[in-house]
Amino acid sequence: MVAAARWALSIVSSVPGASALPLRLLFAVALVLALAAPPATADVPRDGSGFAIADDETDWENPAAAVNLGAQFERLRPAVYRLQIPWNALEPAPLGASAGELERASNRSAWRWRTHALIDAARARGATEIVLTLRANNDSTVGRGGYVPPVAVHAAEVARVVADFAPKVDAWGVANEPNLWQVGDDAHRDIGRIPTAALVTYQDNLAAALAAHDPSALRTSPDFNDETRDWLGYVRAYSRAGGDWGDVAALHPYGAVASYAATGDPVAALRGIEDYARAVPPGLDIWATEVGAHHTGDPARQAAAVDWLATGQDGCASTAPCSPASHDRFTRILYYHVRDHSDSWDTALVESDLTPRPAWTVWCAAAHGDRPDHPDCRPTAFERAGSPVAPGWPPPAG
Repeated sequence: MVAAARWALSIVSSVPGASALPLRLLFAVALVLALAAPPATADVPRDGSGFAIADDETDWENPAAAVNLGAQFERLRPAVYRLQIPWNALEPAPLGASAGELERASNRSAWRWRTHALIDAARARGATEIVLTLRANNDSTVGRGGYVPPVAVHAAEVARVVADFAPKVDAWGVANEPNLWQVGDDAHRDIGRIPTAALVTYQDNLAAALAAHDPSALRTSPDFNDETRDWLGYVRAYSRAGGDWGDVAALHPYGAVASYAATGDPVAALRGIEDYARAVPPGLDIWATEVGAHHTGDPARQAAAVDWLATGQDGCASTAPCSPASHDRFTRILYYHVRDHSDSWDTALVESDLTPRPAWTVWCAAAHGDRPDHPDCRPTAFERAGSPVAPGWPPPAG
């Protein structure tokens, strides 16, 4: 509105004889023009601050290797890197610990050090902003607080994590996908929701920890996922319970991308995102802190879905948004993930041997001002020769 008013005033002032009109009348005419001006549109920045990376892959035997954060990651020029850590990663083993408790404490410690290693590797590859989100436990890391911890246990353990990582982290998230939270053991695949009342207090705990140990850091809302039944109802219940949204709203719009991949209908795919934007308090930006398009053995289809995700306003048929990147509330999209390394989840931009997929080129172009011909986005000599990095890759097993 401010920009529109300035534009309108400049138009009125350029009219011959305008200088002789009363100033009050000039402003009145300018206001009418400003209100009639077309709505402003906004894009996610077409660089590595707008199109960035979320990734958690690690080599547990050698965390510093960070295979996923190699040359293909660096060529994307992500200014922002986001990853996750269990909320109790620094919890020590209790006195008189059993063998199982000692093993779980060791696993938590390993997660702590691999997180440090990944952050260091990302910064070495050019990332300037780190987003760290607290995640659920699984059977290998669960401690005294269980899977949905009491408020006091959560507060104490989150304070430990924040104090440890404060020098390296720029923005914090309280809960990765609280509507897809692990609430029980692996054997029963207990995936549920953090009760909204508990989630509200968890966000307050994080705010208190940041005030004490990292006061300059940003804080996101819970990282809501759009794939569960009535996920918007959960979001609204969080707001009604007095949940704090922090400095920026966070969303994982996997469902929107899957909808587009299945139907090719951008309007239908964007409906949930529009509903979420209406639920977010006015004035808050939205970050897609994690999102990706599944490969499903069809690289062209994956690339088309990634292209929709990254489409800017210039690619829309009208001034209305037609994609997450063209939505005026979205200011950042972090793609998950870099390298295919899982039998159960593959939204990767590169193959397991680091060969870039078509989707990688799409994301690279978006992060370089929509320039697929940018030197970073062109195949390297090794890639043209059929090897992703250099002869001898991948290394022999064992």
